[in-house]
Amino acid sequence: MDHVRVAGLRTGANRELERSSTSILVITSSVKLFPAMVKTSPLSSSQLVRQIAKRAFHQSPYNHMPAAPLRQRAIVSSFLCTSPQSSEGATFALFKRSQDVSAYRGKWAVCSGSIETTDRNAKEAAQREVMEETQLRAADFTLLAEGEPYSLRDEALKTEWRIHPFAWQLGEGAASKIVLDREHTEFVFIKPGELSKFDHVENLELGLGRVLAAIQGEK
Repeated sequence: MDHVRVAGLRTGANRELERSSTSILVITSSVKLFPAMVKTSPLSSSQLVRQIAKRAFHQSPYNHMPAAPLRQRAIVSSFLCTSPQSSEGATFALFKRSQDVSAYRGKWAVCSGSIETTDRNAKEAAQREVMEETQLRAADFTLLAEGEPYSLRDEALKTEWRIHPFAWQLGEGAASKIVLDREHTEFVFIKPGELSKFDHVENLELGLGRVLAAIQGEK
């Protein structure tokens, strides 16, 4: 028998011995941890080791540690509304998010964005976002109402959003001036009751309800 073959056999035997030793060590140690499981188990040593490892994983305190806290983000959302006296009646603009954004791609939404440290308040942030995303000027829209802020947790994004909703009245001819930036691919004007027909971002109907309630409260 050549030396290479002998060496191979020895290596294989050593590996088998190591596996057997490991199994014996785990089972021996586990008698104290899971005595009933070890004494009554009809499983082979390798199967028993796997079962014990699985049981130990589920009982480990590290497996039940609380999840990392969600990051907090304050954002604004703006409903750009047409005049109730227009031929279509009261409608608002809904924008389809592009593939260039970091979240909710392809979903329908309203103009939105983060409140930056340079913004004096949420209203200023909302106005800035509208101008950035539509190319409208400040003179093209005026504040209708500010809705009550609300929170939304997104476990997938590990984020808790604090959303400040606003409603803005578009001036005459302003809708035709809207020019989309890279964040959106198209937009439509819809009536409030038509929102459910669109695949929109989560809880958008809550923001709509908040601004409608604010508008009604100011009348």
